[in-house]
Amino acid sequence: IANNNSSEWTPFSAMGVAIFPYNSTEDNQLSLLLGDEVKIEQETNGWYVGVHMNTNQRGIFPQSYVQVNSYLRKDDPFINEFMYTLKDWTSLMQSNFEQNKINEFKDARDRMKTLLEYIDKIKAR
Repeated sequence: IANNNSSEWTPFSAMGVAIFPYNSTEDNQLSLLLGDEVKIEQETNGWYVGVHMNTNQRGIFPQSYVQVNSYLRKDDPFINEFMYTLKDWTSLMQSNFEQNKINEFKDARDRMKTLLEYIDKIKAR
């Protein structure tokens, strides 16, 4: 799907959540909104190939726009509750971003990243 200049794509299996909106600029790229879930399939040089969980579109997107969590599973009620919370926070972040409230946006983003890392640790036990 991707031609990323020089590197080869390597298999990478994980779920991720967009922590920044990403607007694709080329046909092979995948646009993301804050909080979008993606199934990541491959990686190379700062890019992932993945499938958007709501639209089933496939494309590449920057690694830095996604928090990877290899333990996210749709069939886990704990994770489902977590995802509802994440979506609520996403709305708040989107509002802060659109209103140019940079400090509030960064604070919410950092809290979201911490929560994602924490949930990863819990599921690893």
